[in-house]
Amino acid sequence: MDRVIGCDWIEVFNKQYVRHNKFQPDYSEAKLQLNYSAANYNPITAQRITTQLQRSELQPNYSAANYNLITAQLNYSKANYTQSAKTKSMAEHNILGKKGEDLAAGFLLKHGYDILERNWRTGRDEIDIIARKDNLLIIVEVKTRSTDYFGEPEEAVTKKKQMFLVRATDKYVNEKEIDDLIRYDIISIILKPGSHTINHIEDAFYPTVYE
Repeated sequence: MDRVIGCDWIEVFNKQYVRHNKFQPDYSEAKLQLNYSAANYNPITAQRITTQLQRSELQPNYSAANYNLITAQLNYSKANYTQSAKTKSMAEHNILGKKGEDLAAGFLLKHGYDILERNWRTGRDEIDIIARKDNLLIIVEVKTRSTDYFGEPEEAVTKKKQMFLVRATDKYVNEKEIDDLIRYDIISIILKPGSHTINHIEDAFYPTVYE
């Protein structure tokens, strides 16, 4: 009886053991799946991190490139603005100078001068007005300003400018074969909207031997 009971117990135990193993989760396969997922996760993570690093490296370069482009555009715009301002200033200066020379020529004619030349050029040198009166050859430099705030216009006739005038005059009299006495005058003009003042300075300077 005890043997039968013992055999039955063993058989029952075996059945329970089989039943237990049959329904027990297979942790070995789950572990394989986990490892597979980890194996897959690492390359994906590595790829994602690599892409982020590349983007983070490219973004400063891209920003720097944009910054350089914006700076270049700003410099180009600034250069254009400066060039435009210079061009405008030069144009206004030329217009003012032309008006002043017209006023000076009218003034000389009114006071009995004969106008021989206007804006006579030789090389890079120029004489604004060449006139004659009382057997004198008058070399006239015209200086026009819109204000005397920065000084009188005639103050702009520097020693260097005088040298250019003497050099140009020498070429003129040689070319025209003129033996008249020469006088160097300056006509200084302040030209304002609706009004102007003219200061005629005779014998403004004397020719000197320049090197």
